[in-house]
Amino acid sequence: MIKYLLIVLLPFILVAPLKASSYVPAQRLVLLSQNNGPEILQEMKNKEIQIKRLKTSQNIFLLDFKNLEINEAQIDEYLIRFNLEVAEKNYLYETSSTPNDLYFPFQWSMNNVGKNSPISNSVAGVDIDLLGAWKMAIGNPSLKISVIDTGIDYNHEDLKDNIWVNESELNGMVGVDDDGNGYVDDIHGYNFVDNNGNPIDKNGHGTHCAGVIGAISNNDIGIVGILKNVKMIPVQFLSESGSGTTANAIQAVAYATKVQSDVISNSWGGGGYSELLKREIEIARDQGIYFVVAAGNNGSNNDVKNVYPADYDVENVITVASHSSSGKLASNSNYGIENVDIAAPGVLIYSTLPENKYGYKSGTSMATPHVSAAIGMLLDFEGRLGFDEMKNRLKETGVPEPSYLGKISSGGRLHIKNFLEDFRTEVERPDEFSWNELYLSEPFESAHPYSDNLSYERKITIPGAKFIIVEIEQMELEDHFDFLKIYSGDGEFIEKLSGDKTGYQSLIIPGESVILKLQSDFAKTKWGVRISKILWQ
Repeated sequence: MIKYLLIVLLPFILVAPLKASSYVPAQRLVLLSQNNGPEILQEMKNKEIQIKRLKTSQNIFLLDFKNLEINEAQIDEYLIRFNLEVAEKNYLYETSSTPNDLYFPFQWSMNNVGKNSPISNSVAGVDIDLLGAWKMAIGNPSLKISVIDTGIDYNHEDLKDNIWVNESELNGMVGVDDDGNGYVDDIHGYNFVDNNGNPIDKNGHGTHCAGVIGAISNNDIGIVGILKNVKMIPVQFLSESGSGTTANAIQAVAYATKVQSDVISNSWGGGGYSELLKREIEIARDQGIYFVVAAGNNGSNNDVKNVYPADYDVENVITVASHSSSGKLASNSNYGIENVDIAAPGVLIYSTLPENKYGYKSGTSMATPHVSAAIGMLLDFEGRLGFDEMKNRLKETGVPEPSYLGKISSGGRLHIKNFLEDFRTEVERPDEFSWNELYLSEPFESAHPYSDNLSYERKITIPGAKFIIVEIEQMELEDHFDFLKIYSGDGEFIEKLSGDKTGYQSLIIPGESVILKLQSDFAKTKWGVRISKILWQ
């Protein structure tokens, strides 16, 4: 809301804004009384002031002094001579680019200025460019995104206007399945933990995810969601403690499909492979529903050790890793060049919590709703795309991050404005058939067996190399206790290995250097490690 300071300069009121604002030079808007208006207008015409009456019920005129050699202060002095009810500058307005929500400055994922993240190495511009995207699309009230989680605080001050309402149940009889969909009193969604129509969140996880998707914008409180207009459907299968069963997960997906969701957002995982859950996701696929899911928070490779539902090979599944405000992949984020599609903001994300509260949470759980909302925004902006087309566009419009190569299929992070514009940046990748071999004159090698409490580190540099792969000739470490850790030359974590491996090739390391660290605990030791060959190009 624009506020004005009223300055009384008898015999008329000059209205000026509190803040310095842009205005049209040499123009004024005036309100004339019916009594002396014609007289004043005639004098102004004699002074060669251009006059235009506005089409309004008020007696308002636009005065233009551009033909006179007169400055702004002289214009105001001239107008004081007349008995004008109001005189004011012809101010310029523009679309509001920065929302007025109280905690928007904390939301680095939406607009990273370099100083609005709790981490010290935040990089300005590492965000989804929400403000740029809003110039193109903002969502619409017919868009439905189901949040399968711990429920949502659907009464939250910053969420309630964007929560789905089942009008048939709202206006029906308590205890009756008024719309005949098989669920009683599902006014806002459904709770499969307690098997009732009250998916209220008592954990906070689902409410936090919902805030990222659709917190109300420009309401002077709280935060902003990515979508200004959306209908979020709380589908609860995780209990207050944050756990849930496969049986309830299957029912949750079935419900989200039944109510014709456009997108299903899934910030959960960790169970074993379930053919029945996979088939329920396939049913959602057959209804054209996008199924967005968290990659997991074990810091592990989903291509090697599967995590579900993230790794189901179903066309509508889009799997999301997590990155920080520095652009680096979160240390605990799962990855996988085959099974993980895109990275999105997920470290110290500020969002809604139950009972009108707000706070930070981290994980691929927080990254997932960023992508769910991005897809929702594209549906509003352009319409539905095929699953492969949607997934490829999401990946190829991401901002390339060299350290993601070999870890994330896209090689980049979510950028919603690029996504809407279909602006694609080619990611420089190594040629899989053009690797050079370098045999180390001094292999990276432990004693055999290695010692307790070992900490051995070495940096290997190949001048001019763009990509490096470490080949492990032989490795025998106490599994889960002793580790070989691999970092890029600038110290970014690439991979952590343990157990027995022979002829193993590491993930791709960008740049001309690699750092190897061998660490053991105080107990059992085994044969150790020998690395004698590095691949590069």
